[in-house]
Amino acid sequence: MKRNSAVLAALALPLAAVMIFTASPSQAAGDAAAGKVVYQKKCQMCHGVNGEKTKFGPTTFLAANSKEVLSRSDADLKKQSVSGVTGKMATTKGVTDKDLDDVVAYMRTLKAQ
Repeated sequence: MKRNSAVLAALALPLAAVMIFTASPSQAAGDAAAGKVVYQKKCQMCHGVNGEKTKFGPTTFLAANSKEVLSRSDADLKKQSVSGVTGKMATTKGVTDKDLDDVVAYMRTLKAQ
């Protein structure tokens, strides 16, 4: 019994270190401050200052600061930031992959509604 406890203890320490030093999937790889600038230039006109806007012309979409949107993976948020949920995203010309990482990082700072 003591031997099993020692083995478990020996395995637990490296596992704990990996968990501490590995970013969680919900943490964006980008720079939130840079993402705010990109958001203000490219996203805010349709999605609102804080991601609260849900209608642009005839298109209705979930608020960017909604719990449902913010619970999505970074990869999904990046994909939807380029193509939109409806496939009609108009303002992504010139947006780089780094810009997308930054916008997702900024989105993670928005308060979920």
